[in-house]
Amino acid sequence: MDISEIGLEELKHPIVAVRVQYSNGSWYVEYRRKPHYFLDAWWWFDDGIFKKYEDAKFRAEVLAAQGYVSEIVKQKPHVFEVKS
Repeated sequence: MDISEIGLEELKHPIVAVRVQYSNGSWYVEYRRKPHYFLDAWWWFDDGIFKKYEDAKFRAEVLAAQGYVSEIVKQKPHVFEVKS
């Protein structure tokens, strides 16, 4: 079964930067995506929290290699105009 059959679609947002930072005893993986909305140009999106640096680094490398993040959303209705 395809997700389009249940009314969903996958959007792919290109990643422009990935970072790993340490805070409060955990490693955070964050990314910036190609701006879709005004604040996206400066906003860092959370991807995950890891206890070990090696795990966080591996996830950051996977994100960077993949080059995008996915978002599942409802499909937009297909509208067709019929002229008479």
